[in-house]
Amino acid sequence: MQRWLIVLAGAMAACAIDTSLVLAAESPGVWPDMGGAFSRGGGSYLSPWKIFAAWLIFLAWVRTTDWISQDGQLFKLKYGIWNPIAFFSFLLAFLLLWTLPWFGVGMLLMIIAYVAPLTAYVIYRNQQVQSFDKVLTRKHLRRMIARGVNKIGIKMEGAEDEPRELGPDLQLSAMGGATERDDNVNLLTARQSLGYLPARELLFDALEERATHVMLDFSAQTTVVRYQIDGIWADRTPLDRANGDLVLAVFKGLSALNINDRRNRQSGTFGMEVGKEKYICKITSQGTQTGERALVHMDPRKLPFKTLDDIGMRPKMQEHLDEMIQQNGLILFSAMPVGGLTTTMDVVILSSDRFIRNWVAVADANKLPEREIENLHMTTYASAAGETAATVLPKLIRTYPDVIVVRDVSDVETLSILCEQVAQNRLMLTSVRAKEAVEALLRVLTLKIPAEEFAPAVTAVLNTRLIRKLCETCKEGYAPPAEVLKQMGLPAGRVEALYRPPTAPIDPKHPEVVCEQCQGVGYFGRTAIFELLVVDDEIRKVLTTAPKLDTLRAAARKSKHRTLQEEGVLLVARGITSLQELLRVLKQ
Repeated sequence: MQRWLIVLAGAMAACAIDTSLVLAAESPGVWPDMGGAFSRGGGSYLSPWKIFAAWLIFLAWVRTTDWISQDGQLFKLKYGIWNPIAFFSFLLAFLLLWTLPWFGVGMLLMIIAYVAPLTAYVIYRNQQVQSFDKVLTRKHLRRMIARGVNKIGIKMEGAEDEPRELGPDLQLSAMGGATERDDNVNLLTARQSLGYLPARELLFDALEERATHVMLDFSAQTTVVRYQIDGIWADRTPLDRANGDLVLAVFKGLSALNINDRRNRQSGTFGMEVGKEKYICKITSQGTQTGERALVHMDPRKLPFKTLDDIGMRPKMQEHLDEMIQQNGLILFSAMPVGGLTTTMDVVILSSDRFIRNWVAVADANKLPEREIENLHMTTYASAAGETAATVLPKLIRTYPDVIVVRDVSDVETLSILCEQVAQNRLMLTSVRAKEAVEALLRVLTLKIPAEEFAPAVTAVLNTRLIRKLCETCKEGYAPPAEVLKQMGLPAGRVEALYRPPTAPIDPKHPEVVCEQCQGVGYFGRTAIFELLVVDDEIRKVLTTAPKLDTLRAAARKSKHRTLQEEGVLLVARGITSLQELLRVLKQ
């Protein structure tokens, strides 16, 4: 409301300027001549510097008045009273500026109307808040100067007076509170903690190293820190127990969890913003024999991939998948936990035509927020209240969607509705956790849906497995033995060289020097192995008569289906990954 009033004031000010100029131009000599700069003058001219000076103060007032509105709401400081005081006092003075015949008098009134309410509010708020949150004090001004100086790389004494104002360009926000006020209180409490700066530094360092997860493992004396980079856990410099406790308390407080409960399993979320990038951080903590373990998953809200090429899908497979997307049926997506399932579904949806057909999605409002995808209309249900996707699907179906997306189906009612809608010439997209495509089919049957109902509806399964890519800077080529090529199913002479991480120092004279790109790991970034199983009549027959893993695999081979291993061999042959990495991934 405050911002709308400010916009209104701007419009009124513009009108006042126009009116004043017109009067001055059309009525020379109307106002008595006071002489000098403080007289409005006889008209028929413009005074740009006077207009500029007034407009400069107006812009400053817009900024500080908006701050009063937001700050008052944040600290609950009777913003319903301070907003009108700051707004209408200045508005009256601003209007007088363009109506009084003496510019100097009007300007003085406007400055007083700007400074007086602002000063009164600052004095009032500083009496109500903690010392860390007081503004325009000596410490606050010194912190502001120190923060500005530090941004250009100069360390200034006194910057440590308020650690939360310094540190990396990373901001945290509270989530999970019962109300917005609770989230504000939790954020203020976290910001006043000595662990706030170390917590931000820890997360920023993890992002700098391309980590997706941070693990804190507490023992009696230390806190072991691990980052998950490209799916592999790597040890980092541990924290002492006291600092580890402070950091965890910040994460738990921002997520509205019980800070004092170090035994029971807890989970929650908090927000993080780095520059223009926003993240949802999911924290899970659980007591252990040595203390406690906490895991923070940093999930970017903006999808880092745009196309199927970006996530490594072969062009031929893209064509087959697009054909399946254009048809009606049920397409099942699958992957192992933390195996790229959500990202794969998001990219497939982004790569599909959502403008000709009506796409809708159903999601649990009590779980991690879904990424927003253009033209994918979201409907939510509350699992905490006992609802499922089946609760909202009947009403949603009456809007006649062409495509329905329901992730992680876990109940037979929802699955039955999806299968029924296939018969209504609609496309259904859903997902399940599984190691391979044929296993995904069996996972669905464990929900107790009749095979006779599921088999005719399902048309394809897209399974995903993440794999590390070799570092392009330091990867090493070698001539593969003939028996290795034979085991890979590649004809002799088809591939002249395979690649692997470097087996010798990149600089023999300085063996301690490692590759700057991958820091000596040999791998940098990840791609995906995709396995697309087109469900034909033979597979449907097995599903209804002998739904077992071996029989489904045999039916898939008969339909010339390429397994994860066969798809992975193609990546090895192209030098994207190594044979050792493929074997590691397939053993998961």
